[in-house]
Amino acid sequence: MVIVYVGGRDEGPRSALEPFAFGAPTVAAGLLALFGILRGRPAMVLAAGIALFPLSFISVVLWPLFMPAVLLVVYGAQRVRGLTLAELVAAILIAVGLPVALFALLIHQDPRTWRSEDGTSGGSSSNVVTNAEVAL
Repeated sequence: MVIVYVGGRDEGPRSALEPFAFGAPTVAAGLLALFGILRGRPAMVLAAGIALFPLSFISVVLWPLFMPAVLLVVYGAQRVRGLTLAELVAAILIAVGLPVALFALLIHQDPRTWRSEDGTSGGSSSNVVTNAEVAL
């Protein structure tokens, strides 16, 4: 999140919450795994591990998340017994939803151009993260 905020551009339209949108799925997977372990819900741990797999390949910075993903999947798979339909659906939605949320920010293109009020400077961008996209 810090890298996105510090390395981002200062000019042009930009949501103040943009850095959090990029870090939120990874943090959510970690919190899900933590609460799954603390509450004795192996399906939550398994879903968090499965969600971390695609998230760990987004950037070289996230490659270290691959090993925790493997460990969470192994931990969750060894302890999952007799899931109810609701638990299974929730685990699938989480495992698919977290990576899809981040990929939607990365893949979605919404080009913008802008000019300063005095008309002397401006620019354009092929991908601007808006507050509405952050909320998703």
